[in-house]
Amino acid sequence: IIHLKMKYYVAGVLLLILISGCIKISSNPTGGVVVSDIPEEKPAEQPQQQPETAAETDIAPVQTAPQENEENITIEEPENPNVKVVEIRDLKLYPKELKIEVGNTVVWKHKDRFQDRPDIRHQIAHFYNKFRSPVLYYGGSFNYTFTQSGEYGYVDVVFKDKDDLRGKIIVE
Repeated sequence: IIHLKMKYYVAGVLLLILISGCIKISSNPTGGVVVSDIPEEKPAEQPQQQPETAAETDIAPVQTAPQENEENITIEEPENPNVKVVEIRDLKLYPKELKIEVGNTVVWKHKDRFQDRPDIRHQIAHFYNKFRSPVLYYGGSFNYTFTQSGEYGYVDVVFKDKDDLRGKIIVE
């Protein structure tokens, strides 16, 4: 009885696949039945990208506009004076060091489109695990409220070897 139930189950699954159009059935000249996959439609061709090599990960970002230096970076500040913003752009932190007061909140905003790639991920973490963000994708943000004075060093754990993605919050 178990084998009979299993046969009905398999037959039912095959029937569902057949009805949904995932496979096609055709006859061959010998009278048997041939089951074959229906070929997938190919997406429109996109320009080929050269494969990324390990040496390419440390190259400077491609500049499409004149390079901004840190003095010219404008950071979107929230209306609340107790909230400060650190932006992640071009594989760098702006500002790299930030002085705030006890009770202030810091918001890290992912605005990094390094080499026009929107798929760059970041994850901010305190060196001693006081705070850790989820993985941030372009447009995402993470905030943390500092309730004790001190210096809080942090790093982007995705790019932990990159000095430009190590920062410090000084809480006074």
